[in-house]
Amino acid sequence: MIAYSSRRGDIRRVNLRAAQAVISLPVRSERAFVLATDLAAALTTAVLVTVQSVRALDLVRSGILVAFALVYAECAGRAERRKRYLGTGKVFSNQISVWAFALVLVVPAGLASAAIAAIYLHSLGQRIRETPGHRRTRLTYRVVFVGATLMLAAIVARGVLQLAPRASGLDGQLVATAMTCLAAMVASAVNLALVLVSLRLRSDRPGIRRLLPDRDAVGYEMATFALGAVAAEFLIHSPPLTPLVLILNAYLHRGSMLTALHHASRTDRKTGLLNDEAWRANAGDALNRSRRDGRSVAILAIDVDRFKSINDTHGHLTGDKLLCAVAKTLVGEVREQEIIGRFGGDEFMIVLEGVDRVDAEQIGHRLQAAVDTIDIDGVRVAISLGLAHVAVASDGTDLEQLITRADEALYAAKAAGRGRLAVAPDPVADPRTD
Repeated sequence: MIAYSSRRGDIRRVNLRAAQAVISLPVRSERAFVLATDLAAALTTAVLVTVQSVRALDLVRSGILVAFALVYAECAGRAERRKRYLGTGKVFSNQISVWAFALVLVVPAGLASAAIAAIYLHSLGQRIRETPGHRRTRLTYRVVFVGATLMLAAIVARGVLQLAPRASGLDGQLVATAMTCLAAMVASAVNLALVLVSLRLRSDRPGIRRLLPDRDAVGYEMATFALGAVAAEFLIHSPPLTPLVLILNAYLHRGSMLTALHHASRTDRKTGLLNDEAWRANAGDALNRSRRDGRSVAILAIDVDRFKSINDTHGHLTGDKLLCAVAKTLVGEVREQEIIGRFGGDEFMIVLEGVDRVDAEQIGHRLQAAVDTIDIDGVRVAISLGLAHVAVASDGTDLEQLITRADEALYAAKAAGRGRLAVAPDPVADPRTD
């Protein structure tokens, strides 16, 4: 199901009690929402377990699925830790969805929710063993909260299944399949909605675009639901085949890990932007499109003014916060298709496609004005920019030359007093090409 991985510096003193962990949250509204979600999940589960009729077969089936979930978690613990590390700072999916959705399909809602709670309690114990003491408080509240959202999502999804009209034969199979798909979508939507609301109540209020799971996470989520449906089908109709789900889950998990590793290899860890190598590859594609379509292309080289002085005076933690704030501001001020990368240190690069030089200059000035509003712990920053523009890229236009022109313009802006935008002169035409 959906979870959130982050690394924040405001971790409290060690306390493994969930109630104390919730109290340590930085925002009162977030504390209230997390606590309300946890209580709603616990109370709803308790009521359903009390009032619903549970057969011995239901207990056996839930026990088998929980046992498989725990065995897989112990065997794949290292891979899951690596995936959480790679997913730091973003919403992502995990393999517990396989067993959770299978539980939704085969046992009553209350029992399914209680079984999911048992899986997450094991996950909490597993992660506490591998987590430094000073980080356990926040870990406790996060795992408990994510488990509560999944319990509520399972209860709602089971309710959706119970709305299915009775039918037999082929019509009955089609209805069952459609309702299973609907239950999966509803469970995912409820789970994601609760996580997003909690994150939006945080003090730093991450942007919605940053919080939404990416295409790979959504694809993995749907695949885990499908595998959960397969596990339920095996458990009901062919119990000896159920252990095969462990193997299928391992292959699915491995594919997800490869995707996460590929993403990590292209992404700057600190800011979440493209790294140098990935940015160059994307910028090269933009240059090729300019040649093919006859469109203009520009590169903005951006440098944070006096960043070394900020690090020396206020510390690297403040410097890192400022870099992340600048990156977030740049992303928010340009079109989604623009290519933004971090070149290491305090330098960023942006490729602008299909804009003339005047528009590119206006974009640069808008970026300066937006960055001027950043205030981290009373520290403010400014940026200098260098612009290199090509009306239409010719066959002789070289990406490295374009980057060099933008860099030279950037250093001219800094030499002129910083906080400025300088435009690189057009390249001199080679008379031999006339």
